[in-house]
Amino acid sequence: MRLTSIRLERFRNHRWFAADDLGHVVVFVGPNGSGKTNVLEAVDLVLSGRSFRQARSEDVVAWGEDSADVELRGLHDARVVTVRERFSLDGVRRLSVDGQEKKRRKEALRGTYTVVFRPDDLELVKGPADARREAIDALGSRLSEAYTHTRREYGRVIRHRNALLREWRASRADLAVWTEQAIALGARLLVHRRRLVARLFTHAAAQHAILDPQGPLAVEYHDRCGLGITDARIDVSLDEAKDALRAAFAAREVEERQRATTVVGPHRDDLVVLLDGREARRFASQGQQRSIALAWRIGEMRTVQEVSGSTPILLLDDVMSELDERRRAALEACVSDAAQTLITTTDSGHVPQSDSVPQVLDMEVLRGQ
Repeated sequence: MRLTSIRLERFRNHRWFAADDLGHVVVFVGPNGSGKTNVLEAVDLVLSGRSFRQARSEDVVAWGEDSADVELRGLHDARVVTVRERFSLDGVRRLSVDGQEKKRRKEALRGTYTVVFRPDDLELVKGPADARREAIDALGSRLSEAYTHTRREYGRVIRHRNALLREWRASRADLAVWTEQAIALGARLLVHRRRLVARLFTHAAAQHAILDPQGPLAVEYHDRCGLGITDARIDVSLDEAKDALRAAFAAREVEERQRATTVVGPHRDDLVVLLDGREARRFASQGQQRSIALAWRIGEMRTVQEVSGSTPILLLDDVMSELDERRRAALEACVSDAAQTLITTTDSGHVPQSDSVPQVLDMEVLRGQ
């Protein structure tokens, strides 16, 4: 999809916002607090269904209002479409395409993807394990309904199993039913996630070689499923994953009872990013970590293109000022490849010089001030 207009009403700090006749590269310029990031969040929230800020739908409603509205117009599958979504304080969301209410976003907006770059993407390298799991699982969920379903159902099973573990009266038989479900769903999630990690880091490593040729980028998959195969490129069958999980659950049954939580399964896995064979979280400089995070996100873009055949919209949230000339040049190449790029910045001097002439828009004007 390529957007031609964005309209927001009562969305966060925007009582009213309108940007029309959008080009291939659009730059929103304004001071901090002018709502630049909120515009990108609105686009991502409607097109992907989720906020890159991990916000709840009711969080985006302006203070003192009952609801927020986002309207996106653009070209989708060679035709003009209007996508609207209303967010209510009670958490209800209503999506419509060309005036017809839609219940299934992925079907209604099939082939539409976003990839977001943010300054805090350094957490992909130096942050906790759940930041990397969340990034991988978010990508998998956008690309596959099966991934979405498996992840959701696995999370439900683990929550129920943890509740049983906290109740000391729960019998082994009661727990066994949920353990079997955790094995079946956990094995499926483990297999899918390992394959996605291998695909993503093939692209990320190639991009990183351009950004920082001083050391190769690699990743190890450290599972908590009893498998112990750190190379994600080694294919693991569903039966192998199930056998590993079943043995791990049996071996750690006493520990789980003592800790009253599920200690086995892909919800505890981690990706260890390596730079020149050393753990990047511990040994890479901040500049090197920024190169890795940038390579990761560019790898996401290439993965989306490879798997779906569609080119995503890039959302660059105040990242250009954080990049040196070489890293900025690498990102500029991606801007040219994207279906469309929306950029926020406080300084128009940071605008990338892509093949398309950037369209620079003043936030104060767009907000009608």
